[in-house]
Amino acid sequence: MQGIPRGRIGRRIFCRISGCGRPRSPHSAFCGTHHGRLYKYRDPDICFRPVERLGLRKAHPGAYSSWLRMKNRCTNLFAKEFRCYGAKGITFDPRWERFSAFLEDVGDRPAGCCLHRLDGKRGYTRDNVAWMDRAQHARLHGLEKRKVA
Repeated sequence: MQGIPRGRIGRRIFCRISGCGRPRSPHSAFCGTHHGRLYKYRDPDICFRPVERLGLRKAHPGAYSSWLRMKNRCTNLFAKEFRCYGAKGITFDPRWERFSAFLEDVGDRPAGCCLHRLDGKRGYTRDNVAWMDRAQHARLHGLEKRKVA
């Protein structure tokens, strides 16, 4: 490919992947993107994106955000809310590893609502979650702002 630099030019060093043209560290053969692909997939030239990630995420941003937060608080040890969810054994339906399955079971998030577990002792499953408006959710959990006299 003409016009895209490869190797060392002056003081800048570029990625070795043909057609990339991004600068790289002198300690690596690849730019950050291709180095990440090498680390994750063992192939720096791999170029794919799951269709589900891009299409459904853009079409249902509210539900996608709730799904990500649900997964994070149940599985990420470093998440602020993990101690109240994952550490207590709260899990989610294994089918819900895929956003499309979550969306199929729960549906899109209505405006001003959040994901609520009907039985607080059980995990996130199809029959135990519902979309609930934030005010009602706060009342159920005693999170209302208290008026200071």
